[in-house]
Amino acid sequence: PQPQPQPQPQPQPQLQPNSALSTPFLQEMTQRDYVKVYNDLLKKIKDVLSVQIPKLNENEEAIFRASCSTVQACKAARDSAEAARNAIPDGDDKKDAANEVLKQCEEALTNAIEVGNKASRPILQNVESKLDHIDPTMLSQSAILTHGTPDQLGAFANQSEQNAALINELLADAALMDMMLKAAGANGGCYGQAMQIYKSILASSDQIQHYDILQKLALGTALEHSVPMAEFDTPDIKVDPVKRYKHYEEAFLTGALDPSFPSRTVWECRLVVDSDAPDEQLGWCREMLRNYRPDEVLETDMVWRYCRSVRTEVGYRKPSWTASPRTYQQLISGGGECGPRAWFGRFSCKSFGIPTWGVRQPGHAAMTHWTPTGWVVCLGADWPYCTWDDRCGPDFHLEAQARNDEDEYFKTVLRIEFLANLLQEGPLDPSSGLVNPDCLWRSLA
Repeated sequence: PQPQPQPQPQPQPQLQPNSALSTPFLQEMTQRDYVKVYNDLLKKIKDVLSVQIPKLNENEEAIFRASCSTVQACKAARDSAEAARNAIPDGDDKKDAANEVLKQCEEALTNAIEVGNKASRPILQNVESKLDHIDPTMLSQSAILTHGTPDQLGAFANQSEQNAALINELLADAALMDMMLKAAGANGGCYGQAMQIYKSILASSDQIQHYDILQKLALGTALEHSVPMAEFDTPDIKVDPVKRYKHYEEAFLTGALDPSFPSRTVWECRLVVDSDAPDEQLGWCREMLRNYRPDEVLETDMVWRYCRSVRTEVGYRKPSWTASPRTYQQLISGGGECGPRAWFGRFSCKSFGIPTWGVRQPGHAAMTHWTPTGWVVCLGADWPYCTWDDRCGPDFHLEAQARNDEDEYFKTVLRIEFLANLLQEGPLDPSSGLVNPDCLWRSLA
């Protein structure tokens, strides 16, 4: 076990409303119908912020939009070339020519993206110097209200005055709003539920005030589990977010997690606590590897630390599940093909506090995880072949790289995203992560 960490007193986020951070509109929220209250509040904030949005040079904007259109055209050509190539049977003489066409289309897309990057730079240089002139509290309030939606937040607040107080506390606390938004916001926009979980976690721990990482862990757990998550193979049993926090708190305090764990951001903590394994199975994994394969716990190659167990302990064969519900322990004796093996790799990394994300690949399942030198793919091909839910691997990898400096990420990327939300721009295609001429601000972000 790692040495027990020494207490390091850290300031906690303030949950009480701070009138100095509140907009005048918050003082008007005395109506009982909070759906109307939050719709009116968002409209008033938009009216104020609309005149603060930086004005763009028309010529620079036109060039950037044109470059976005070119990227889309090259992407469509690449996709068509790939489909045509895949339709040709192996061994057909036309396959080589089709591969050459696909290669040319991929090169054209790469060049178009670089042209778009160059076209964005003068706009971003102009915008970044003016973002500080936008009211920061109102911009964060608008981001919470657009992500959570006035209807959803209002419905939650209308359930009780206690619920309404939670939403209003959040909207009055600029620091807490920014911490939540920096970590990608509440899952499903459920900020009321996230606040409930967060306050319950704070009340459950007498250690949280001493460690910065525990405060981040608490917030990350609340944001990730604001939408209930079912445990593995037991859809009727949900992960208890307070117990999940306490599980990792105890593991941290006893030195059972990876030595890098104290460096986690709130966003990274979310990608640790989102395991569907029951807490007792996460604890079993740490105990099993420390006793049975300490060499894999002490592995110096961070790409394979903890998840090398997939190769050494999970046999590659059709899985043999020995009981119902299925458990992660059964994979040791029962084995599995790419899917179950990827499950176990993610499970083992998360149990030691290593963030993981997905992934699926064509005809395959794999995993990605954090390392001190950046995120890596294990058990499969590289990032261009990865997807998870409806998001492509390169888009996630780009975000992970941008988050290496979270303050700068929030200051530039996220604030531009907030402007896109404010202007009701549609989303970019998550399957490609590429730009869209009709989504100017989101493409700039």
